[in-house]
Amino acid sequence: MKHVVIGTAGHIDHGKTTLVQALTGMDTDRLKEEKCRGISIELGFASFTLTDGTVADVIDVPGHEKFVGNMVTGVMGMDLVLILIAADEGIMPQTREHIAILQELGVKNAILVLSKCDLAEKDWRELVREELRAELKETCFADSPMAEISAVTGEGIPQLRQLILQELQNLPERERGGIFRLPVDRSFTMDGFGTVVTGTLISGQLNKGSNVMIYPSGSRTPLTAKARGLQVHGEETEAVYAGQRVAVNLMNITKKEVRRGDVLAPENSLVSSSVLDVRLHLMGAFSEYGETGKMSFAGGKRELKNRVRLHLCAGTAQVLCRAIWLDRDTLRPGESCYAQLLLEEPLALLRGDRFIVRFYSPVETVGGGVILDAGAKKHKRFAAETLEELEKKENGSPEDVLELMAKKAGRKFCCSAELLKDGQQTREELYQTAEKLRLQQKISTFPMGEEFYFIAREEERKLLEEIFSFLAEFHRNHPYQWGVAKAEFLHRFLDGPGSGAASRILEQWESRKLLRRKQDAIAEFEFQIRRDAVFEKIRQKLAEEFQKAGFDFICYSNLKLDEGDARDILRICLEEGWVVCLAGDVYTLPDILREALKLVLPVLRQEGKITVVQVRDLLCSSRKSAKYLLEYMDGQRITKKNGTESEREKHDLF
Repeated sequence: MKHVVIGTAGHIDHGKTTLVQALTGMDTDRLKEEKCRGISIELGFASFTLTDGTVADVIDVPGHEKFVGNMVTGVMGMDLVLILIAADEGIMPQTREHIAILQELGVKNAILVLSKCDLAEKDWRELVREELRAELKETCFADSPMAEISAVTGEGIPQLRQLILQELQNLPERERGGIFRLPVDRSFTMDGFGTVVTGTLISGQLNKGSNVMIYPSGSRTPLTAKARGLQVHGEETEAVYAGQRVAVNLMNITKKEVRRGDVLAPENSLVSSSVLDVRLHLMGAFSEYGETGKMSFAGGKRELKNRVRLHLCAGTAQVLCRAIWLDRDTLRPGESCYAQLLLEEPLALLRGDRFIVRFYSPVETVGGGVILDAGAKKHKRFAAETLEELEKKENGSPEDVLELMAKKAGRKFCCSAELLKDGQQTREELYQTAEKLRLQQKISTFPMGEEFYFIAREEERKLLEEIFSFLAEFHRNHPYQWGVAKAEFLHRFLDGPGSGAASRILEQWESRKLLRRKQDAIAEFEFQIRRDAVFEKIRQKLAEEFQKAGFDFICYSNLKLDEGDARDILRICLEEGWVVCLAGDVYTLPDILREALKLVLPVLRQEGKITVVQVRDLLCSSRKSAKYLLEYMDGQRITKKNGTESEREKHDLF
């Protein structure tokens, strides 16, 4: 089932909430103040299902200029936006500001909705349509389809539904790779459940029961919690995916500990930072539309000095910051430049995230941009080297960008799925780029299905040196083990990639004869079990003890061997067939086992079943030893337990 997020935009009282109600049957104004004043203040949420089965989550944003900050929060994750223009009023200031915000945040798919058509004559509607096309001529919405509706009379609503369906069918499926990220837009408490947060999952997949980390939008310490429950449209689900509106019930977290602007993501997957490298664009280049000569909105005519204080809106968070222009002293309307944003509270963001900036006072939208480095260090202004690096991050060749990402990631392997989300390269182009860097020995790549993981070659060399040192010490301390447990190794050295990717990395390292995997152990490629005097002494001691015990099978723990390596050597004997495990910690020799079976199998063949007491008497041993043998026979599918514990039924004979 396909899930999409549809948003609204437009001036106050142009019919956004009424249209949402006409499409979904839901009134998104839930606050008492909204009911009393007749305007939307907070974000509203609804949903409906299209004829092809697509489930559309609808985010209704407020249109009043005082609540633009809330509107920006709602834009996060929108696949399609309905831009409403009242037919009886035409373009208004907040319409222009919303359109500018949508462009800066990268929302390109829109339907222009001429609303309240029951209040405007046909000729007047035509004038409004012409004005709208003229004003949008220089924007990404110039060719967006247009619908004419009246949510009150129902005029045009069926046609709008069909138009929405057509537009959504042209949208590609969202990538589900990468880490899950859920910017929180609401946090509240439900009786019987506890803390619940909602938001649009913008990437990855979140499973019920998963551990999550809450990256705060302020200076608080990140908290860990468990996703006790997940809901989509009020229905419980086991997993949620990118593009869905999600409600998450969090364990061990109070409502006060999570707020709008926080981000839910896997543990230790993000880093909160107070310094961002960005490309910032100051609005104004599209502030005069067509022949009207009107300013788009108040913020479209400001010029900003270096170190200007701004409101930063990123994801669902809003914080204050200082803007440092790295190549000039003044940024004028319509210009863009490389800048650093020094945040007054840290945020957890990623490269490629888009943002809006608003003037400190009066609070009005002035620009936006894209993050080039979400964990930057402070730069000197007018430094040629810094500007060159930022230019490479933004406009460098695909090889430059890929290499920069690999170097920045350090030993945390990068995944091609993350780069694909930038939309700068197709999957095939990305493979070609990585192959060029691999041949130049700048990165190492690890294919995995349709994706691949990569790491800077120098970082891989350092990581392997640390691995070799660790394994050498491990082999010195444990000469009778095949190697370190795979789970421990992965946790220590390959904690970043998923288990599948980590296995592929190990496989490639093994093919390069850098290390070796045996069962669930990782070792140096040339390592062999030490077959010395200690090994032979313990092996002989084990054989003697098991031979002495005969059919009175004994537990290893009852042997009371003093040698510290005895357990490891027993494991090797077991792997190589010198010893047989009957059940749990009970062992014997293969010859003794064969003799026991020679006594038991004829009776089993003749009678078709056998009891614990019969086995005990045949072996002249204890009832406990008889049960150990029957448990072994069950495990080998020679017998199958049937009914009471003491009765066994013929199942499959040698």
